[in-house]
Amino acid sequence: IALKAARLTYPGRSTPALASSTFTIRAGEMLGVVGESGAGKSSFAQVLLGLRAPTSGLITVAGVDQADLDPTYLSKAFAFVPQDAMLVTGTVAENIRFFRGGIDDEALQESARRANILELIQEMPDGFDTHLGERGTKLSGGQRQRISIARALAGKPELIVMDEPTSALDAQSEGLVRAALAGMKGQVTMVVIAHRLSTLDLCDRIAVFERGHLTGIDSPSSLYETSAYYRKSLAVAGISAPRV
Repeated sequence: IALKAARLTYPGRSTPALASSTFTIRAGEMLGVVGESGAGKSSFAQVLLGLRAPTSGLITVAGVDQADLDPTYLSKAFAFVPQDAMLVTGTVAENIRFFRGGIDDEALQESARRANILELIQEMPDGFDTHLGERGTKLSGGQRQRISIARALAGKPELIVMDEPTSALDAQSEGLVRAALAGMKGQVTMVVIAHRLSTLDLCDRIAVFERGHLTGIDSPSSLYETSAYYRKSLAVAGISAPRV
């Protein structure tokens, strides 16, 4: 996926939410995205997913302008995992299938395994047929998040964008989600937006956005040398310099 001078300015505003950005996300790469609130992270995610068209420039997928792609293809090829996992009132299987046909029992098992939630499901009274209560209230935040990741994986997407997947989780739950991300690495292209920087040490590269501008994109160790924002953020989080 390539951004080519992609820029997004919201109607009625003169300052771009996403300034002209040019870079490529490689197939199978895990890209972290950091920046303060309002820095352009969410705008970047919306443009990347095709939810908003860039005001200027373009995004290409395998060399094809995203605007020329069938929206049905995009809805299957791209998946989104929100910060707050939104579950429906129903069973585990219904939440992972999420009103989509063609997801068989084998796909349910595989997506749950990759999301690091299969063992928990197998321990439930009725397995995948266990009812999770109203909007999944029988599950913890970390468990709901892993169900949400399994839902994204069940459609066999080519790209998954995750928005703050561990920000509201305790340390143990964060570790389980991180283990799921580690298991997915290299098998699907991932973009992980995070304030909690401990989530991002798995990433191949990290992109830094400041006031709508992409100010750095590199491996964690190289970015530590070149980005003052990244160094300061790590220091505030009490995280030592990334290992080369």
